[in-house]
Amino acid sequence: MTRNAQNTESQPALQALAFAAPQAPRAEIGDGKLDVILVRQASHLQLTRLFLKMFDGSHLSLNCVEYHQVRSFAIESEGRESLDLDGEVRGRAPFQAELLPAMFRVFA
Repeated sequence: MTRNAQNTESQPALQALAFAAPQAPRAEIGDGKLDVILVRQASHLQLTRLFLKMFDGSHLSLNCVEYHQVRSFAIESEGRESLDLDGEVRGRAPFQAELLPAMFRVFA
């Protein structure tokens, strides 16, 4: 891993991070899909198992976990529920996301 004034992140560091916690083990950066993981009605015990299994990718085998590869998705609710996106509360439902292939060039 190298660091200099022009390049503060390196590919080996990204690979190590991806290896350390593969939340979406089937994700491919160039496949044109979004990887969506849903956790449905999990007990405290199931959530503990989920977090422990997340380090090797085996959490996808749990009954409370759904894994989808999609090009778009929407989140709807009966009210204007807050959205927790990757641990940060941002925006409110309804929410829609769509992948736009080749919209940006990604270097990884």
